[in-house]
Amino acid sequence: MKRTLTIILLSLSCVLSAQEVRDTVVIGDGWRYEGQWPEGRGARYSEKYITVGTFSEGKAFGYGHQYTRAGDVYQGEFLDGKRHGYGKMFYHDGNKSAGMWLWGDKDGPDTLWIHKGPVKIRTRKEGEIDRDAPRTEYDRVPKKLRGFIPVMEDIVLTADQVACWEKMQADFEYLCRNDHKASFGGEGTKAFSLWVNQRLVYPPQDKYDGVEGRVLMKFTIDKEGNLGDVEVLETTTHAMAAEAVRVVLQSPKWTPAVQYGEKVNMTFTFPVYFMLKSPSRKL
Repeated sequence: MKRTLTIILLSLSCVLSAQEVRDTVVIGDGWRYEGQWPEGRGARYSEKYITVGTFSEGKAFGYGHQYTRAGDVYQGEFLDGKRHGYGKMFYHDGNKSAGMWLWGDKDGPDTLWIHKGPVKIRTRKEGEIDRDAPRTEYDRVPKKLRGFIPVMEDIVLTADQVACWEKMQADFEYLCRNDHKASFGGEGTKAFSLWVNQRLVYPPQDKYDGVEGRVLMKFTIDKEGNLGDVEVLETTTHAMAAEAVRVVLQSPKWTPAVQYGEKVNMTFTFPVYFMLKSPSRKL
């Protein structure tokens, strides 16, 4: 769901030049920024994080801190609002890690210090451990690594920052309380599959040739519950695709999806199978 961004300037001036930096509040779709604008120090709140540091038009860049709802803390570099560069993680269970990040994912050398446990040195690629890269593990912290153990900087969130974040979390949870996917007859796609299968007519030539197959299609359930925008992605035969589309387009109304308390469009990828109980053969 897309919303129009609302910008509230905490100053008497209604116009900001590209060079001016002023205290600003920017409210977006699921996030809120408070701080200097267009560039400078600030804090950005969302239902998942509070990020404190330097920003450019509401997106973190340079060095900053990011706190998660679980109690984990990231301290390191940002670019375009994402963790990017060298950073340290302090987990709520006492574990620590340090390494490189690329557009929000750990990517490159990464060292994990297990609380009261071993030290693991590995390489990550797009967030996942690279199984082909060398890995090292120590039962205890070796002397050569003692000077590299991550130390959390003494930065404490203000009472106002905590209160703002808690309010955003409560608002988000309230909005999402009744969120749900689009459903068919009060159920999911399994019920729709049964409905489709009961109405399929096996293409005569495919049946005669003993051909079985699958049609993979995509469709959208709009805000009113109507099924439309049908697109065939894969098919075994053209006849199977035509029959699958024919039946799917006859669908009665669905219960539309709800996101953030509002009805929204939802797209499904949906397979239709053509299976013969006793395959026919040419004589």
